Amino acid sequence: MPASPRHPFLSAPPAFATLLDGFDWVANGWDEPSRWPAHLRTAVAMLFDASQPMRLTWGPQRLMVYNEAYAAILGSRHPAAFGQPMALTWSDVWDQVGPELDRVFAGQGLHRDDAAYRIERQGRREWAYLACTYLPVRGDDGTVDGALCICRETTAQVEAARAQAALNEELHAATEAQRLLADSLEQRVEERSRDLAHAEAQLRQSQKMEAIGQLTGGIAHDFNNMLQGIVMPLQLIQRKARGGDTADIGRYLAAGLASAERAAALTQRLLAFSRRQPLDSRPTDIAGALAGLQPMLGSTVGASVRLRLDIEAGLWPATTDLHQFENAVLNLAINARDAMPDGGTLEILAENVELTPKAVAGVAGLKPGDYLRLVVRDTGVGIPAAVLNKVFDPFFTTKPLGQGTGLGLSMIYGYARQSGGYVALDSQVGAGTVVRLYLPRSRDDEAAAPDAADTPFLPADLGDIRRKSVLVVEDDDTVRQLVVELLGSQGLQVMAADSGTEGMRLLSGARPFDLLLTDVGLPGANGRQLADYAQERLPGIRVVLMTGYAEQASMRSQFLGDTMELLVKPFGADQLLAKVLGALARPEPPPASPPDPAAPA
Repeated sequence: MPASPRHPFLSAPPAFATLLDGFDWVANGWDEPSRWPAHLRTAVAMLFDASQPMRLTWGPQRLMVYNEAYAAILGSRHPAAFGQPMALTWSDVWDQVGPELDRVFAGQGLHRDDAAYRIERQGRREWAYLACTYLPVRGDDGTVDGALCICRETTAQVEAARAQAALNEELHAATEAQRLLADSLEQRVEERSRDLAHAEAQLRQSQKMEAIGQLTGGIAHDFNNMLQGIVMPLQLIQRKARGGDTADIGRYLAAGLASAERAAALTQRLLAFSRRQPLDSRPTDIAGALAGLQPMLGSTVGASVRLRLDIEAGLWPATTDLHQFENAVLNLAINARDAMPDGGTLEILAENVELTPKAVAGVAGLKPGDYLRLVVRDTGVGIPAAVLNKVFDPFFTTKPLGQGTGLGLSMIYGYARQSGGYVALDSQVGAGTVVRLYLPRSRDDEAAAPDAADTPFLPADLGDIRRKSVLVVEDDDTVRQLVVELLGSQGLQVMAADSGTEGMRLLSGARPFDLLLTDVGLPGANGRQLADYAQERLPGIRVVLMTGYAEQASMRSQFLGDTMELLVKPFGADQLLAKVLGALARPEPPPASPPDPAAPA
């Protein structure tokens, strides 16, 4: 910056250098600059050298000089304010500025943020905000002769902060309004995730009642047909017996028994669908079962259908009921045959698979792990997409009227879920159907031989067996009387009870029964509790449990263990005799060995 021609120790921008040269310092209360004390000359020189707004207040009159940057803050007060008492320049805020200067001249440094000053700039009056730092200017003797003020205009920041605060207020008000609106909407919505929930509950109840109505209607229709085939032959036999006519009685009996067997099969299918059928689940050789079924499958599907059986080498055994598995495979083969009236290909694949947690995520109750997967695929007509979600419903069928009960797939579904597995079906019209049946892998090394548990052990001489004693516990009077009569006709010593409590009383007596034949569902103690009581009282007693429906007996291995036999109602006379006589003929298990005291604990 150029120095002042009259005052070489002062340098300033050109405009301010002109101001300095023309200013009458002596007339305005200052001494001639050449005679200024060193600390004043130093302070003024530093003032004009600075690019930041600065002012110097000097002496008792509080005379003010400032640099060009500070002149911009003064606005219209410049240049008249240069060298003049501050009380004149800042008269409107002197009550604020005067005491501050007094404190600085007393030797105290100060700092103020955002001090407000009313100024006129560019033709209009406005508020300016300054951040000011005051420093005392001392002479050689320490006396404070002046106050140096270093300024920074903060008007933009203050206005921005105020604008932000106003915006925050608006945002707060808007947020509060939004919150109130949201609360109101939430309340209305809650009144509505409730009205809808009530409506959905009513709809589900209506749908459930509709499904129950369809189910019971289908059951009633089929059972009425079967009962008709039982009642009428019995009535005809009764009419003939009254007249002493025995002709055709055998034919009527055969017809009635056939209808009764169909009714029993229907009941078993319903139990399978509801997952309440008694299952004889055990390690099963699926590869051997499929190989044994192959001839029957070939004759079932006929010559127009090409049968392909693909069994993976090293196929794992599965934990399942062999009889129900064979029924499921035959039902699927029959469905495939009926879907290919003009012939086609039926492929049955058995393979080992591992289901990951992701794979079983959508199936309730299905655990990840090792499974045997049976895939039955046909090239038939397929199933329309609109009814795919109904294929496992009881009594639903895509076959023509009279050609299907609608219970085959529902039975397979219930059997798979009750076995701890799953069944899935995919189909496309014109491209065939594929059914995938998953059964849990058995960890036993060897699978049980087929039908081993269903084959009674009967010695050649039954004379000793028929002198043994049996306790029959059954709450149905007709069934109990017929069973007692049938067993008594074989020479067995039979006693009967109509409740679990009465059965316990007889077991507590002096008579040592050889076998307990009891229904599972009994008034008082149930059949399983009665069996446990009997084996506790008479360790060598055999037990045969009868059941038509028993949730606890749905899994044979869990319910029976190794010491009891299961007889599923309805059963025939020959089945009952075979089960009872076979149980009596089996050798007693060896008594448990006492623990070896020398063995480590």
